[in-house]
Amino acid sequence: KPKNLAFAVYNDQVPASKDLNRTSNGHTKGLIVFDEQTGVWIVHSVPRFPEQLHSGQYVFPENARENGQSILCVTFPTSQLETIANHLRLQYPNIYDSYAPEEMLSSHPALSLLLENKFIRTPPWVLMAPLKDIKKNAFLSFAKHGRLDKDVYADVVASSLETSLLASTWRNGPGGRLPAECDQQFTVTNVDGIRFPLGRTNQSLTFSNTEDHSKWAISMQGSKGYVCIGSLNRMKSQFRRGGETLCFRSPVIYKLLYRTVMSVDDCPDA
Repeated sequence: KPKNLAFAVYNDQVPASKDLNRTSNGHTKGLIVFDEQTGVWIVHSVPRFPEQLHSGQYVFPENARENGQSILCVTFPTSQLETIANHLRLQYPNIYDSYAPEEMLSSHPALSLLLENKFIRTPPWVLMAPLKDIKKNAFLSFAKHGRLDKDVYADVVASSLETSLLASTWRNGPGGRLPAECDQQFTVTNVDGIRFPLGRTNQSLTFSNTEDHSKWAISMQGSKGYVCIGSLNRMKSQFRRGGETLCFRSPVIYKLLYRTVMSVDDCPDA
């Protein structure tokens, strides 16, 4: 383990080789790695990933190859680490590998609490904070506690960004699927299917949200250009789970995702 790096790796579906004697309730997957100047925050949807952290080899788990996945990696200055750590503490992540040098623990109390599994137990049950990466690009981080007991996209993200959303999330599992949210000022429409063109050929790859394990949302209006990538699905079972979505504006990524939308579960016409 590099002695000058602080890191934490978390996943609600830990690798098979990691036999944890405790589990946390957060539906959240990712990792943070920081030194005293900069670091990365990776937010992803991949079960049992990463595994062989200290082997020097990159391994993508076989079980994760059957479905679509999303991975967002952002390089932040270490000045943002305390905010990120507190957002993770609200989510109750399953941390299965971690380390931090004493100097960083003493200068970053929220990081210290996170690595000790001392999570946030008092309201507010949702946190929203602006972040800036090392190139000053703006991000907006949303974290929820399980006690929020709401759909983060419809009840928090859409109203905060002041835009209706198209949400593409995993639609399998317990709890039942959430329909399109049509009763609020800013609606949330479920993406049912996506299509990826394959190069310059006329071929494309299509799959439904029961085959796509990724979790992303984009603004309905192209002028807004918001992209959100996170850990939460639009399923009722997610109401009482902690989780995260990280939002930003990117015309390029927005257009790429928007063009993949093939079918939606939309609100009925008024």
